[in-house]
Formats: sequence, structure tokens, C-alpha cells
Amino acid sequence: MALIAAIAGGLLLIAACGLAVQRFNRVAISPLPVAPLTACQPQQLARGQARWDAPGQGGFLYGNGTLLLQACRKGHWTLQVNGTAMQGIPPHLIITSGIQPLLERDVSGVLTLTVPAKAGQPLALTAPNTLVVLEARNLYVDHFHFQPQRPCLQGPVELSSPDVGTLGPTKIQLLSNGAVSLIACGAGEATFQLSGSETAGVGPLATVQVGGHTIFRGLIATQRSRTLRLPLRQGEQLQISFSNDAARQLDQRQIEVNQAVFQAD
Repeated sequence: MALIAAIAGGLLLIAACGLAVQRFNRVAISPLPVAPLTACQPQQLARGQARWDAPGQGGFLYGNGTLLLQACRKGHWTLQVNGTAMQGIPPHLIITSGIQPLLERDVSGVLTLTVPAKAGQPLALTAPNTLVVLEARNLYVDHFHFQPQRPCLQGPVELSSPDVGTLGPTKIQLLSNGAVSLIACGAGEATFQLSGSETAGVGPLATVQVGGHTIFRGLIATQRSRTLRLPLRQGEQLQISFSNDAARQLDQRQIEVNQAVFQAD
């Protein structure tokens, strides 16, 4: 997996080099009547990797994310932010209103800021140099070939979900307990190489099955790849998967918004 924390696994069915294309793939109700709002309420929105945990507090700014604050009347926002440095470099905060820059500075530790607000004009908080470093356990399928080459390799190869991994002409990257399945449209031999990345010193636990029977199951070491050559009959399914997905955060540079309070003028 790539720069992430934990994501759901998935199953992908593709065709490659002589393989036929197939794809698989409380509400709380208050007993009391709610009075209509008589005063405008400020809004908190998030885009990209940024997020708000709760109105008025708990915002996180990292990656390509943007935190948005919008008031329906003139006033000001009081923000308490906390910057976490990485490799001696603090996160850099930029606050804009439309195209107008209002504030730009590094944030080291806890800081309280007061920022003017216009009615209906959102404030955008970004931190372009934020970074999260993860150690992720992934499985890589490299140098995939099927012999003989047959004309049934057609159409674009697509992932059933972005969380499963990424595909290249001869390389597959499996994330978060992902799996890839292939069905031979003719008899031949599939050749590929398994490698992986480790978390806490342990690589991915790979399983290779042909026609529902397990051909290989074992841990893949980062420094030592495993090459497999498997004969396939026409219509036979080859599945490659891993089942011990893990990741841990090694370091981060981010900005946490501890509090965001709007005060009308």
C-alpha cells in the first residue's frame, strides 16, 4: 500500500498476454421537534486529505488537503493551530480568502491566530509542505508474461477498486490484502516474479492458486524475490493474493487545528 494508513482489500479479474478479460467484482431520530434556525451558522468543509473531526474543533491539514471555513456574516475566526515539524522543518500554513492571501507563515507548536472573515467568502487553509511517511507492506508481481502470445489480449486493464493496487504492462502492485485473478483463454505458461515491501521486518504473505488449488504460500522477503512458472490450461484461473496487510507511520509534518471559533462583528 502507498502513503496510507489502512484500506479495504479487493479482487480484480484481468486479462494479460493471452488471458481472457473478465471483471468481478441508525439513523438517530430525535423525539423532540427541531426549531427552525433563526441565525446563520458558520460552515466547516474539507477537501482532499484534510478533515474536520467535529464542528469547531479537531481539524487536520496534510497532503494535498484544504480546510474551508465559511461565515454568513462579517466577523473573524479565532484559530488554534498546532504544527508538527519533520526533519527540522515545520509545516507552512497559507490562509486565503478567494484569491487574496491573508496569512502565510511556518507553524511550530501551538499558535493562536485571528483571521478576518467576509460574509459568504470562505477561508481556505492549506499547508503545501506537509508530509506523512509510512512503512507499508505490499506485494509486487513483476515481469509477468504468458506464452504463447495470443490475440485475445484486448481492452484496457482496469482495477475493480483504486484500493486494490496499480497495474502496469508487466507489473502489478497489490495493496491492503488485494488479489488479482487471471483466466487463460488458451493453454500456455505464466511466468512472474513476486517481491514485496516490509512492515516491522515482515514481508507480505503471498498465496498463488491455480484452478482453486494452492500452488505456493509463503512470506516474501524484501531482499529476495520468488520466480514462478505455472502451466495453465485453457479457461483455468490463476489467482495471486496476500493476506497480512499492515502499515505504520514513521514520521509526519502536519498542522492540527485544535479549535476554530467564529465571532460576528
